[in-house]
Amino acid sequence: MAITANEIGKDLIEALGLPKLTKSFTLHARTGEFVRVQCEYYPQDGKAITTALMVYDLVPRFRPAPAPRAIHFDAWMGQRTAAAHAEFMERTSRQLRCDWSPLARAIDAYLNRTSA
Repeated sequence: MAITANEIGKDLIEALGLPKLTKSFTLHARTGEFVRVQCEYYPQDGKAITTALMVYDLVPRFRPAPAPRAIHFDAWMGQRTAAAHAEFMERTSRQLRCDWSPLARAIDAYLNRTSA
């Protein structure tokens, strides 16, 4: 879908902080370089006949949130599996409310009895 300058131009001019009487502008963005805006506009006073040509450097208004740390797929899957297992065990495990020590003592006595 194509977007024409008439549809988005005024919003971009306002967002970039360019002069209201902007005739045209070029936005240049390249990896590892500063973003540059070249702007051609009519002066505010209206007395000058020629257009003025200026180059703007964009300065960020806020610091973006840091990108999440990259993680290897196997490590990520291991974390997800461990968390899912822990949640499952917490949800499905039951605590038995009986004292197993008499049974354990009886088994121990049976195993350790002397042959007659």
